[in-house]
Amino acid sequence: MYGWVLSLWTGSLLLFGPEALGIAGSMNGFLAGSVVGFLVVSVAVFWLYGIYNIVVQVFGYLPRSRPEKLSLEEARGMDAAVLLPTFNDFSWETAEDCVDQVHDATLYILDDSTEQEYRELVDEFAESFDAVEVIRRDSREGFKAGALNHAIQMIEADYFAIVDSDERISPGFLRQALRYFSSPDVGFVQANHDTNEQSSRFAQLLGKGIDIHWDRYMPQRNRYGFVMFLGHGAVIRKEAWKMAGGFPEIVSEDLAFATRIRENGYRGVFAEDVVCGEDFPEDYYAMWKRHLKWSAGTTEYIIKELPRFLKSRATVTEKLDVAFPVLNLPLSTLFLAYILAVTAVFGLGLELDFSPGFYGMTVATLASPVLSFLVDMRDKPRQLVKFLAVSTAVYCSLAPTAVKKIVEILRGGDAFFHTTPKQENGVHVSHQARVMPFTVVSGVFVSLVGLVYDLPLLAVGSAFLLAPALILWNRESKGSRWVRRLAWMPLTFLLLGVVGTGLSIFGYSDFVTAAGLAGLSGLSGIQLARV
Repeated sequence: MYGWVLSLWTGSLLLFGPEALGIAGSMNGFLAGSVVGFLVVSVAVFWLYGIYNIVVQVFGYLPRSRPEKLSLEEARGMDAAVLLPTFNDFSWETAEDCVDQVHDATLYILDDSTEQEYRELVDEFAESFDAVEVIRRDSREGFKAGALNHAIQMIEADYFAIVDSDERISPGFLRQALRYFSSPDVGFVQANHDTNEQSSRFAQLLGKGIDIHWDRYMPQRNRYGFVMFLGHGAVIRKEAWKMAGGFPEIVSEDLAFATRIRENGYRGVFAEDVVCGEDFPEDYYAMWKRHLKWSAGTTEYIIKELPRFLKSRATVTEKLDVAFPVLNLPLSTLFLAYILAVTAVFGLGLELDFSPGFYGMTVATLASPVLSFLVDMRDKPRQLVKFLAVSTAVYCSLAPTAVKKIVEILRGGDAFFHTTPKQENGVHVSHQARVMPFTVVSGVFVSLVGLVYDLPLLAVGSAFLLAPALILWNRESKGSRWVRRLAWMPLTFLLLGVVGTGLSIFGYSDFVTAAGLAGLSGLSGIQLARV
């Protein structure tokens, strides 16, 4: 699979590289050459990730491997426990799912809650059921990883399941997952997931993307790559935990644990047929908090753990399969730098005359992340278009937040475990604007440049400006309805800009002018919102 990725990327560089280098070399002056050179290098990186997305998704449709499994009788005799970490977010229903397992297992609630109402709820649950124990500690040192390590060293079971408070598991979850420990080198079994039924219109709309990710990106890792431990809905072999020295006490303890046990000869297995339910963030505020955690945790992992894994005895393919996704999130920093470089191109009055092939290659890789959505949602075109429009606005708006957090960590700041709110938050737009000023300032700057020069830049800038208002998405008010309409504008501007630029390459300048006027008026976005 990675042979295809690297071969196709190398081919694209050989085909279009001389053209790009020739344009960069033709620039007069150091500043112009540097700006265009940076653009060329950035596009090459975007091509690499675009090809990666395309190849991974194509391989996702190939026949899948079926890992070996033990019999139900063999799994029945395995000693296992269930661990439910909670921090001011205890769910009675999730805890009941853990108790209702057909496998004879004790539920340990690892309660780090600081709010009295949750501590009392945990105690009430423990008193209502047999085989339930509550484990508390004096501090939250190490966050979730610290809570798990503190509990596991006191538990005698050979295997333990980790379940999150927003997770729903079936009665047969534990026993079915244990069947995948058919080989002594299996260190953990990661279950499949779907999003739970949720009332929030934000979660209902965007949660579909997570379902498709689980279906297309995860199963083939058993055959072609590195199986990730995703921190919940999984069963761990205690011996592997011991060999790794416990869970690394960092924000991304799940990924760090998976790579550390690989150094000791263990591996993970993805159990496609063992399906759990998980919540998608209820609103934009919850998603923003989760993205802060991901940005900090991924950057911390890259600094503290990735070099160690790259030196380990894991295969080259496994190392690539970890490096590609973890380096993807910090690319938002490159994305903002790329926007600044595009702005500089217009400001310096530079003319870049790329060929239709070069432009087509760039657009294809730009669209690659949505390939699986186009295929899986092809029979629901209206839902697909709405999903793509809102996803464009939401995910693009998170880029400045990610960049700010990444820079903080790179400068020596501490990563912090941001708990994702499990229910809709009543945060006001003014509050959200105060906590994300970098996003708002970036939105003003990029939008002004886009108004003057370039519709795709206006698409990005409008998404940044929408960020604080997106917390109104689930509410019923006139302002909320306008936010849901305006969320279509980034994709509208992007498509008009891409089509307009493409046609200008073929000499259709009149269409470019018309597209620019339509995009700037915003009428297209508002009309699409009525669909």
